[in-house]
Amino acid sequence: SPWISRYLTDLGAAVIVANPRKLHAISRHERKCDRRDAAMLARLARADVALLHPLQHGSAQAQHDLLGIKLRDALVRTRVGLINTVRFTLIKGSVNSIVLFASLPCIFNSSLRPSASSATPR
Repeated sequence: SPWISRYLTDLGAAVIVANPRKLHAISRHERKCDRRDAAMLARLARADVALLHPLQHGSAQAQHDLLGIKLRDALVRTRVGLINTVRFTLIKGSVNSIVLFASLPCIFNSSLRPSASSATPR
């Protein structure tokens, strides 16, 4: 993982991050075993580091930025899904769905309003 790679590098260790998609000697092996996989990685690193197809992790800031982008994407997808669900329900023409839709702002407004305990500074 990126954080452990940065941690070990800061301690002065030489860190090689192997590309798992390129290591067919390990990924396609029938019997999976951590000890055998570690020995294979050590042999490959000793023979030629290029055989591991090393990766470079992004910086901590780049990872933080990517996380923000992924979270925003998930929120937008969820919002679009909710909007489409409400639209589909209303298109069906059910009277009950119209009454429910009319009450949604009241439900959301009360549930999104901060409580008294969360409004006080700590």
